[in-house]
Amino acid sequence: MEELQNPSRYRDGQWLANATEDAMTRPGAPTTKEPDADARVAFIAGAIGLVWVAALALGLLGGVVDLTFVVLAAAAPIALVYGVRRYRPAGRRPWIVMTTALVLFLIGGGLRQSFDTLGDLSTGRSLVPDLVTIPGYLMLGVALAGIARMQRGGRRDVDGLLDGLIAGLAAWTLAWIYLVDPALFHAEAPLPVRLVLSSYPALSAFLVVITARIGFGSGRRIRQSAAFRLLFGAMTMLFVGDTLFMIAETADVSIPTNLLAVPYALTYVAAITLMLHPSMRLVTEPLPVDETTQGRGRLAFVAIALVIPALVAVTRVNEKPSDRIALATIVIALTAAAVWRMLRAIRGFARSEATLAHRATHDSLTGLPNRAYVQDSVDRSLSRLQLGDGGTAVFFLDIDRFKLVNDSHGHGLGDEYLVAVARRLTSTTDSGTLIARVGGDEFVIVIEGLRSLESALEFGERVRLSFRSPFLIRGAEIASSVSVGIAYTNGRDGWADAETLMRNADTAMYQAKDAGRDAVTVFDDSMRNRAAQRLELEADLRHALERDELHLHYQPVVRLDDGTIEGFEALLRWSHPTRGQIPPVVFIPVAEDTGLITAIGAWVTEEACRQLARWRKILPNGRSLRMSVNLSARQFRDPDLVGMVRRALDASALPGNALCLELTESLLMANGARAADELTALRSLGVQLSIDDFGTGYSSLAYLRRFQVDEVKIDRSFVDGLDHDDSPDETLVAAIIAMAKALNIATVAEGVETLAQAERLVRQGCPTAQGYYFSRPVPADQMPEVAERLGVARAHHLGLVRDETA
Repeated sequence: MEELQNPSRYRDGQWLANATEDAMTRPGAPTTKEPDADARVAFIAGAIGLVWVAALALGLLGGVVDLTFVVLAAAAPIALVYGVRRYRPAGRRPWIVMTTALVLFLIGGGLRQSFDTLGDLSTGRSLVPDLVTIPGYLMLGVALAGIARMQRGGRRDVDGLLDGLIAGLAAWTLAWIYLVDPALFHAEAPLPVRLVLSSYPALSAFLVVITARIGFGSGRRIRQSAAFRLLFGAMTMLFVGDTLFMIAETADVSIPTNLLAVPYALTYVAAITLMLHPSMRLVTEPLPVDETTQGRGRLAFVAIALVIPALVAVTRVNEKPSDRIALATIVIALTAAAVWRMLRAIRGFARSEATLAHRATHDSLTGLPNRAYVQDSVDRSLSRLQLGDGGTAVFFLDIDRFKLVNDSHGHGLGDEYLVAVARRLTSTTDSGTLIARVGGDEFVIVIEGLRSLESALEFGERVRLSFRSPFLIRGAEIASSVSVGIAYTNGRDGWADAETLMRNADTAMYQAKDAGRDAVTVFDDSMRNRAAQRLELEADLRHALERDELHLHYQPVVRLDDGTIEGFEALLRWSHPTRGQIPPVVFIPVAEDTGLITAIGAWVTEEACRQLARWRKILPNGRSLRMSVNLSARQFRDPDLVGMVRRALDASALPGNALCLELTESLLMANGARAADELTALRSLGVQLSIDDFGTGYSSLAYLRRFQVDEVKIDRSFVDGLDHDDSPDETLVAAIIAMAKALNIATVAEGVETLAQAERLVRQGCPTAQGYYFSRPVPADQMPEVAERLGVARAHHLGLVRDETA
């Protein structure tokens, strides 16, 4: 929340406007172009009320002084109706009860003036005004209790109630000494009058308890609102008025009537302003749990409240027995409340410590232990491991295709699915087995005392098979599988420690995924070596570009009708200084995983464009030559892809149609709408687009039309079958060529290696091809020789095959 992030919004007079804005922008609040307008109306009314009260205090009202409380009596219900209908607070009942109490106070005050009961302690005093006013106090207490209950949203708050009780007992101490005792033991007043007068301080102390309860239970957002401050201002003025009233009633002190009325008048002005202010709806809104924390101000207030009775008891040692008994009772009650409060605070602190410790070592979603807990547990298990007593096994589990569940059903259902997985794992294993969640969809199981690796493997298979039953989440049936990696030690391994054991199990799990998922794999040393080699390969690849270890080979794309070179495909090669030639199938996935493919791909595109620009000047038919460059999935997600292609073309002064970017079917389908936008941006440069390995994926006519590609490349797996007569691949290739021709899309056959394949492609109408039959990928300096050879073959009437086989 912004007010929690920026408390300064509520300083220097801005809290009124900001509280208004908060109230007006909450759900259910009225909309207005000027959210401060209602606040201005409220404070204009409050200012008018303050001026009126000041005139009352100074005796300037003259003959209209009697109208003061008549006007207030009418204004309070009007303000209530306006505030409730305008701001729609979460609860209306407390405000209605509060307004009713204020009206009763006004009626009681009018009756007191009519019966002239102020200071009258005789038997002739009328109790009618008191019988009207006292229910008003009770109703005000009910209203304040309703506000406190609504703020807590039905949650119990014993601590807040105890703190309020401590504050109320402190107030009752002062009230007893200075107000209750003089009234209750007045020598001349009859018993009914003394009881009635004594009830006022008691009711005030009761209101102190509830008011303190609201103050202690409110969050900072509410405490800094105008409505909250107005509410406490009204209650403070009411307590001041009650104190002056009791002094005027019981002591020989004469207080002018206009001054005696001032605190009560200010109570009404504050209450009316409160009901007119838009932040009044905040007061009864349920508070989030994190907004009900105890602040230092609350602790200081309680500490002062605890000290007051003790000070009174110490300073008034010569009091009469009734006072000493009363003070002793208050001190005992206060001590009991304080001890109870302290015990609850200690228990709460202990619970908080336990909760924090649990959160530090457990997963918040599933409640299972987390990685830190597992490592500590495995360390303890390994320290207990004795030779001949079996071994410890760590099982690393990863849910297969969990991302698909999130993408299809949403993260909420995905979280419920993870909870269901945790429950199933718990039900599958023994009660003493440690099960933990250590990542998004990764779980770990630790078992001690396994006699052999075969036992661990058997358990891993049991866990894997437990996923054969689908999960039912929100009515959706989710079929899933799990890949399991196992690391086992019997204590004979010198390297055995928790971190190594978990890392080995993790490595074995990835081997299970690479093997096709839904598998169980046991870690062995060869995996560690492969992992170490992978890290070394990754480190070397990071420097390969700057050390000029990467270079390009080029394979010509040939027109089958006359053997003319139509273009080239740029293929990346890595010459390692110590390992020699590293195949692309080995280092390209590493580049993809690490993100290095983005920088490498940009270099490939720029270098291929520069080389094409040179060949366009020296090779036959050079002006029409083009260059094909493969585009990876990581590159396709790069926001600078279009800029990178533009820079490569500009640096080589090539037109856009001289470059063809090759993409896979899966890359396009996985990116959906974004792919269409990206291809449109690339097309704006004039770049041609090709689908690589066509036929191995979706091979959909619909997506070819949607993405508007220029070319499809028939996968070599289909071309291989053209060596044999009546091969089903021949029919499939013919269908792809016909489909592409109908859509005006060019076709290139990949992997052509024999004369028979070339002849069948010619008969089926395939215009272009590439493969070892024409030329292997060669370095740039060998391409003129290849072009010359293919030119000689062209002169032999498409005899390029005859020359090769003669």
